[in-house]
Amino acid sequence: MHKHVRKLLVTEEDKKATLWSILNNDLGKMYSLIAIHEKAYPNLPSDYSCHDLLLGKLLTEKPQLFPGFMFLTEEHRRDLAAAFTTGFEVSQFIQLQLPPSLLRPLTSLSQKAIDFYVLHSIFDISGAAAKIISPPDNELRFIEGSLTTDEQTWKLCYLANESLGLFEKKTVSYKEIYDNYLKGRGKLLGIDSSVPKGIAQIRIAGHCRLYGEIDGKRILTVWESLPKDVQKTLEDELNIDGCHDQRAIFAALSPAMLSNAQNTAKRLSKAKFQGSGSQVQEAEILSASNDAMRIALVSLAQVFIESRKAIKNDRDWVYISDVSPIAKRWAVEDPSKDSELMKGGKLKILMTAKPIPSYGADFFLIEPGSNPTQANNIIK
Repeated sequence: MHKHVRKLLVTEEDKKATLWSILNNDLGKMYSLIAIHEKAYPNLPSDYSCHDLLLGKLLTEKPQLFPGFMFLTEEHRRDLAAAFTTGFEVSQFIQLQLPPSLLRPLTSLSQKAIDFYVLHSIFDISGAAAKIISPPDNELRFIEGSLTTDEQTWKLCYLANESLGLFEKKTVSYKEIYDNYLKGRGKLLGIDSSVPKGIAQIRIAGHCRLYGEIDGKRILTVWESLPKDVQKTLEDELNIDGCHDQRAIFAALSPAMLSNAQNTAKRLSKAKFQGSGSQVQEAEILSASNDAMRIALVSLAQVFIESRKAIKNDRDWVYISDVSPIAKRWAVEDPSKDSELMKGGKLKILMTAKPIPSYGADFFLIEPGSNPTQANNIIK
């Protein structure tokens, strides 16, 4: 990582621009940006769907609001503003959450701007503070260091950077760049990326933040335990690229939903079997985690199904469905308790529609335990 940073940051101006980007991307900046936006545009509603888009808009139209930004060179100001304006989230690409078509905005950037934006995102990802839930009161406590930066994170960032570096070859399409990264992830997992089922499984592994061959075997085990109709839904939806008139569904915060379900199940299982033999404990924890992944994947399939029902037009190439309420719920609640929400492998979902102009998409807020008929009436 050090070598990569030194390779990109050649001049003092490069370092200044990167430091400005890192400092400005403090994890609490979202509320500051909203306040700045509301002051700059008192009569316009702010698009809160993506803080990078919001920052890009402000840097492009009101750069004087950021004094530090104005001290950077004209080239760095142009590249930073252009990169943020794309709305492309590198972390979502690394997790294979994005459909290929959402790489399209990067085609307007220079390779240097892309390289700097990826570097910015690596530091952004690294900025997640380390935290633990500690007994006996199970309170959340922050500790020194980064929650996310380890060998696995860096390897995936580097793999993503190599794939996005192919934009320099003007003959390579954004779909080919996406497929190149997908293939690399498949090799790490031991899953074939050349068939639709394999593509779906690799993207699920990305959503679950899973990485190597052992994780790949877990994905295959859980996949085989899913009902056939759920397998088909996931395979179909996760192979839609949002290109060539195909309407892809982007499930916002689905990685958090899948990861939280598994982490909570592991934490509760560990507490339940504390004092048991280590082999028994490990087996039970793995079983609980796999069950939680299965529940989350059945839920994700139902999100896709209900989203398809709700899409009323065909003018856009990506639709966004936000599963943050479920993700937040499963950060603390045992996902297995939500089994009563399942009927025939389906999660009851309430969806409310709201446009997001920056994405040109429809937005759905999804909550467990509500009536689908009510959802359809709201959308109408």
